[in-house]
Amino acid sequence: MPEPNFISYIGIATGLAGTLLGIANWRRLSAYKSLDLRLQLRLAVIELEERLNGLPGQIERANKSRMANAAAAGNLKSGFMEAWANEIRENLNLVESIKANFPVSLKALPGMSPKTLEEKLGEIRRISIEANGLHDKYEATFEQDSLDVRERREQANRPR
Repeated sequence: MPEPNFISYIGIATGLAGTLLGIANWRRLSAYKSLDLRLQLRLAVIELEERLNGLPGQIERANKSRMANAAAAGNLKSGFMEAWANEIRENLNLVESIKANFPVSLKALPGMSPKTLEEKLGEIRRISIEANGLHDKYEATFEQDSLDVRERREQANRPR
């Protein structure tokens, strides 16, 4: 009878242990990936909600500034101001529409698969870009109106 070769048995045991450890690490890595995606999505949702909640006030502030500036310049009834009022209404409706159809609930995050988390994160980032664009637009409007007011004051205070 041939003698047992213990080295081959050790190789088999080592191979099985390596396979089991690899599977365990793969599952743990998948769990970390899901956790990382959940955290990224949670932060993106919180930031977007904060931005969306602040946008209507910012739009109204920019509108009041633009209206006051147009009144001071005598352009309150111009076509530009009518277009501006339409744009304000459209943007306020857009913000409300986004808030009403918000794509992610924070309560639903724990049950989402990594693929769903990735899709939702992409959707939130797309909406964030749009919301940030509105924020920047109305911030720039407010700054421009402030510059226009300052210029009018300087013109009014110049000796003639």
